[in-house]
Amino acid sequence: MNQGLYFAQLTDLHVGNNDLNGEQAKRNLRLALEELEHLTPQPQCVLVTADLVCSGRRDELEVYCSLVDGTPLDLYAVPANHDLWGEPDGSAWEEWLGPTRHAVDMDGLRVVLFDDLRRQPDGAWKAIVPPEQMDWLDSQLAGAEGRTKLVAYHAPILPEGDNYHDNWRDSNADEFLALLRGHDVRSMITGHWHRCGEWTVGGVQTINAGALTGWQWTGIPPYWSFPVRPGYRLFHFDAGVLRTFWRELGSQEMRAPAQIGLVHVGGVHTGGPRPQVRPVSVFASVPLHVQTWSSEAPVDSVEWSVAHGDWRPMTATWDGLWTDWEAQLDWQQVRAGECTCVVRARRDGRPVAYDAVPLTVSEWHSPPMANAVPQRERVFELFYVPE
Repeated sequence: MNQGLYFAQLTDLHVGNNDLNGEQAKRNLRLALEELEHLTPQPQCVLVTADLVCSGRRDELEVYCSLVDGTPLDLYAVPANHDLWGEPDGSAWEEWLGPTRHAVDMDGLRVVLFDDLRRQPDGAWKAIVPPEQMDWLDSQLAGAEGRTKLVAYHAPILPEGDNYHDNWRDSNADEFLALLRGHDVRSMITGHWHRCGEWTVGGVQTINAGALTGWQWTGIPPYWSFPVRPGYRLFHFDAGVLRTFWRELGSQEMRAPAQIGLVHVGGVHTGGPRPQVRPVSVFASVPLHVQTWSSEAPVDSVEWSVAHGDWRPMTATWDGLWTDWEAQLDWQQVRAGECTCVVRARRDGRPVAYDAVPLTVSEWHSPPMANAVPQRERVFELFYVPE
């Protein structure tokens, strides 16, 4: 197993007055902590990037604290709107969890966590970095000389036209990103959207995690949400290289202790948590990046296919608490049109886990600067077991 340090991220736990799955949210938190506590090596710390609870009430925060009480893990939590709106003066968070920002040092690494959402006079919540917060971030990042620097907060920044999407619209995102660039910050670690993803904005990588609560908000009645697989994010850092993995708790609950995910097709992240997926249009030969996890015996091999029964091997490229695998999809060897790229993990000669991503393969050469481009996200699952 590779050396280096591990840390973890929990986000969007939504313990408390959760009409969707209140008891399951508490169970997910207990399962995640139990698994993290028994990992070897154990993560050096856990970043809890907000929405610990639902209504921001004192009794909900008390429930969260009772669930994490006694864990040997070092937890560093920051609040967002769901943690604060139930107590207008914010005193409940300070009473039960203390600071709303942290600077965490690990071997060769500094992670700075802060609260990014502010209540507006009309009751809405906006992502903004006030001057005092900006000065604090500046000082904490400046004090990390010689370390790789990360920041962690709740709502991710995503460009949208000449502005930014969601909470960062008409905010001071440009000033914040300029501060991060000035300190050579490697990555931003976020949550909020209950989605997995990776992208670069303002020259800084964003790594977004799905929700531990395991639900995706749609805002569409009568159900308002739909279930997705709950989980948490693991990170590995060594010699300046940061790796990350989305761990699905559902793999254990469904008595399938192996997990596999087709994470990247070319430069496109395929999204999630499943059954959410981001289909990909392929215009050239592209690398496939797969990750596997096994809580029992290791996965022996990984294969991929875009044609029924035509399985091709993948090569392991990194091995730690999870394993990275790669292969090359040659667009000239794949029939143009719509298809499904299926990956499977094998142990003792038999398949133990699958994942799949819809592809559209073009018979034309790549557009400038892109060998693969994302399509609109959709809900997708295999309805059969590939042979």
